[in-house]
Amino acid sequence: MNITSLKSALDRKLRGAKADDVQGVSDYSLFKEAGVNVMNEMDPAETVRRATLNIFDGIYDYTPAADVKELIDVRPQTYERYSDDRSRRRFIEDFDFRKRNENNDFSLEYLEGTKILRYARDVGNSISVAETLDDNWTAGTGVSNIAEDTIIFSENSRSLRFDASSGSNLITWAITTPKVDLSTHTQKSSFFLWVYFPDSSLITSLTLRVGSSSSDYYEINGTIHFGSIRNGWNLYRFDWSGVSDSGTTDEANTDYVRLALVTTATATNIRIGKLTSKLPTPREYVYYSYYLFRSSSGTFKEVPTVDTDVVNLDTDGENIFLLECARIAARELSNDKMKQDYTEELFGNGRPLERGGTVGLYARYRARRPSDGKPIVSSYSSPPNFHRR
Repeated sequence: MNITSLKSALDRKLRGAKADDVQGVSDYSLFKEAGVNVMNEMDPAETVRRATLNIFDGIYDYTPAADVKELIDVRPQTYERYSDDRSRRRFIEDFDFRKRNENNDFSLEYLEGTKILRYARDVGNSISVAETLDDNWTAGTGVSNIAEDTIIFSENSRSLRFDASSGSNLITWAITTPKVDLSTHTQKSSFFLWVYFPDSSLITSLTLRVGSSSSDYYEINGTIHFGSIRNGWNLYRFDWSGVSDSGTTDEANTDYVRLALVTTATATNIRIGKLTSKLPTPREYVYYSYYLFRSSSGTFKEVPTVDTDVVNLDTDGENIFLLECARIAARELSNDKMKQDYTEELFGNGRPLERGGTVGLYARYRARRPSDGKPIVSSYSSPPNFHRR
C-alpha cells in the first residue's frame, strides 16, 4: 500500500471528511505519528532488515544502523553456524562485567544521544605491535619525561606516561628483536591505541607511522573509534586500508613506530597503552527497523515524503496502520465518537470477554506474530544472608 492508496482508504474511514483536509496529512506528519504508535505496539515482520558488522578482537563499541529498533540476532554471514553461536542481550552493567569472557553478548545503549551497539566476541586476528615499556620508546621533538606508569593504565597493568609541548610532538618506538610480522595484516587491518588525555581540549591530532625503518613506513591519521574525544581514556583507530607507504616497507619485519601528537598548549601526563593491529571479522546483525516506510526504489524512510512511498506492512498490518491514521485524524477533527470507535478496534473495549469484551487488533497481531526481538538476559546474584541473633 502506497500513500496514495492510504489516503483513498482514509477518506472512507473519515465518514464524510477528506484526508487532505486533516492537519498533518499534506506534510506527512500524521503518517509519521501513526507509524510511531504502531511501532510502539508491535514489531512488524515486514520491517526486519540485515546489516554487516565488522568486529575487532577486544573492541566492544560499534555504530549500528540509524533505524535499529530491536535486535533479533547477531550471526555469521555464511550458513555455517555452531550450536553455541547464540547471541544474548544483556543489561548495560551485566554486559560490561562479562564482555571479556563471553561470546556473542551484546547490549544496546546510548551515549549523549548516539546509539551504541556493544558486542563481545573473541575473533582473534590481533597482533601486538608496540608495548608500553619505557626503554623501547624515545622522546622526539616536544616530548619529555617518558616513564612507565603502573597506577593509571588501560591494559597490561601499565601505560607509558609523557609530557608534550605546544605544537608538534614526536615519540618513537624501535627495537632490534624480535621484529613484528605484519605481512598478513598489510593494508587490511586497523591499528588501535588507548590514549589518556587529562585535558582533551588541548589535543589537535594524532598520526601514526609504522614500518621497517624511519624512511620505510606507512603514515595513518588517527580518529576516535567511537564518539568524540574526551578527558580520560580515548580509543584511537588508524585504518590501514588504502594507505600507501613511503619508501619500501618490509611489513614482515616491522620495528619502527612513531606517534606525532599536535597540541595547542603544553599537555602533561599523557598516557598511551599498547599498539595493536586487528583484522576486521564480518558478522551480520538482524533487526527490526523503526522505519515503517520506503520509497518506490526500496530506500527505507522514517517519514514518507511523496505519495508513491510505500508502507512496509502486509495486509493485516496495513489495516492496523490505516485505523491508527483514522484515529489520529478523528482527534484532529474533534470527532470523539469516531476516535473512540477506532480506539476500541485497535485496543479492545477493556471489558472481560464474558461480559461482552473485545480483543483489539494489536493484541491479535502480537498473538499471531510474536516478536523475535531479543529479550534482556539477566544474571542474578543473590545477596548474602545475614541472621540476627
